[in-house]
Amino acid sequence: MTVGLCTVELFIPDGHSLKEKRQVLQSLKTRLRDKFNLSVAEVGDQDLWQKAILGMACVANESAHVNQVLD
Repeated sequence: MTVGLCTVELFIPDGHSLKEKRQVLQSLKTRLRDKFNLSVAEVGDQDLWQKAILGMACVANESAHVNQVLD
């Protein structure tokens, strides 16, 4: 079993409030979960309205599949 982890730092230029940031991130997290079957969570910069850090994880039997999903 292979576990793949990835963190992504995002800049949200159109985010003018935490509410707008949450809307953008919720949409992105839903699309990532649906398309790539990833576990996604906001792991940093939760109080900044134009910046976010997302953590993603994937588990598979083969490392090639994990690399394909996260690359």
